[in-house]
Amino acid sequence: TVFNIGVDFTPEEHEEYEEFSDKIFRLKMKLKKVCPSLKDVYGLAFVRKLRLLLNQMDQVGDMARMLWLLYLKRKDAIHAARARPACGLELIRLLPPDCRIILFTERIAAAEDIYGRLNRLYPGRVCRYHSDMDPQVKRRALESYRQGENRIIVCCRALDEGLNVPETDAGIFLSGGSGSRQRIQRVGRIIRRGNGLRPKYIYYLYARNTVELPSVLPKDAVSGKIHNLFYDAEEDCLRYPAYDAPAEKVMRKLAASGASWRRLLNAEEQIARGRVRGDFLLSEKACLQRVRQAKPKERDYWIAMLLMAREAYD
Repeated sequence: TVFNIGVDFTPEEHEEYEEFSDKIFRLKMKLKKVCPSLKDVYGLAFVRKLRLLLNQMDQVGDMARMLWLLYLKRKDAIHAARARPACGLELIRLLPPDCRIILFTERIAAAEDIYGRLNRLYPGRVCRYHSDMDPQVKRRALESYRQGENRIIVCCRALDEGLNVPETDAGIFLSGGSGSRQRIQRVGRIIRRGNGLRPKYIYYLYARNTVELPSVLPKDAVSGKIHNLFYDAEEDCLRYPAYDAPAEKVMRKLAASGASWRRLLNAEEQIARGRVRGDFLLSEKACLQRVRQAKPKERDYWIAMLLMAREAYD
């Protein structure tokens, strides 16, 4: 199950992004005037041709290098959105406590930051893996994750290629890779055949209303359901319009039935968990079966999903 989750800039971040975008547009127009071969070239084809100009020692080369630097600065601004780590922490809070998670970032500084936050919340259950670490420390981190001592591993590109990571339940892309090949490799490790009884989740965060791709993979590359959510930074919660409408009906019916405030708070929390797991798409019969089979800690969750299923089929 794939979840694309949009995050928003703060006003200051948005202003910085727009400033970079404006400079990129104006410089691109100037470059096309002095380099006619770029005139009718757009998208990835433009980027590929731009790379070929970077080594030229003339006016065109100077402009190409300036433009390339602006692209990199804008990309850094996108990756640095403050909402990303906050959204990642909220996702992990909502996932089952035994969920095995790989969290991907693009920058070592970002990996260290989110690792520190997670380690305070889940002491002794989190490790990190990136190229600035000592090789022996990295090996121990990976082994602790393989053995289940740590259930969350935070990593950068050091885990992109050549490593056989263990069975994982969820992959959170705090910031995406630069190419589709890299993204597909990452996803492939997470959904690799393992215990077929456990669902697999992919969560891809992207900055809304920017040039960042709004999906981790093309629709035709995903055989399962794709959900499109967004993170509400002010409320520190995830929103999903297609889910939230029936969820509100469930809560209204519970309140009208005279449910206690404790039961209402618990139902609200269980419904929030369902928003990032996709179980609300199961039939009423399937949810009822899971209620009967659930362990005590998960029974309230499946009751909430049963209520959601009944609302969907009402």
